[in-house]
Amino acid sequence: MVGLPFSTDQENTVYCPEDFTRKFAALCTVCKNPIVPKEGHTTAPRIRALDKDFHPACFKCEDCHLVLDSRIKGKECWPIRSHVLCYTCYRRRQSESEEESD
Repeated sequence: MVGLPFSTDQENTVYCPEDFTRKFAALCTVCKNPIVPKEGHTTAPRIRALDKDFHPACFKCEDCHLVLDSRIKGKECWPIRSHVLCYTCYRRRQSESEEESD
């Protein structure tokens, strides 16, 4: 139908916006929901860290659940291996690890 929004994949298969999102949207590592634009928007904010995708509100310290944001001092991400941590929890885990190795 003329005038209806659509998207195409690499093979030029046509999809309605809902089906395209269901098939191709990145899934948030934390909440498992697709990362999609809000109604009326064409892009969706997404954080890509440690080879994982996150909604900005889901990008939290795994231990204390502080929402992380590299633009705000004290809310930066301090990962250990594949774990997303704030600085305080990063330091705590480091000291616990050092105590275990003594």
